[in-house]
Amino acid sequence: MKHQVRLSPEDRSALEKFTRNGVHKAQELKRAMILLKSDEKSTTKAIAQELAVAKKTAWKIQKRYCDEGLEAALADKPRPGQPKKVTPEVEVKVTAIACEDPPTGRRAMTIKLIQQEVDGQFQVQLGYGTVQRILKGHDLKPWKKKCGASRRSMPRILLA
Repeated sequence: MKHQVRLSPEDRSALEKFTRNGVHKAQELKRAMILLKSDEKSTTKAIAQELAVAKKTAWKIQKRYCDEGLEAALADKPRPGQPKKVTPEVEVKVTAIACEDPPTGRRAMTIKLIQQEVDGQFQVQLGYGTVQRILKGHDLKPWKKKCGASRRSMPRILLA
């Protein structure tokens, strides 16, 4: 089954601008070129040979444009996989706990303590490495220094 790609003037203009601007992924640029060539009435086989893609790839992009529009034809479809365990909400909770004062009898928060607090308060079990990665991503080291503003991070005007 053949899909007739007829680009609207707006879509053609957007695609031409898209291909001239070199800040896009190579895959997206290929898809844009497939659509532009398809609008020029080139055959799927000729497009595939000229752009060094599989005939099936060119056909799928044409089909996706006809069925779902320009944005869907250029973008990657979501891939299946296990959902992320560490959501932004979990990161916020870990960060907040890391910035709390340590429990009585402790000098500083440790990764093990943060793990226990997250599990106890929010019933989310995170591994040692996961907590470590979250803290590193936010440049937090609760076992070395206090979280928040330190004397070194404050502008000199505020210290005077």
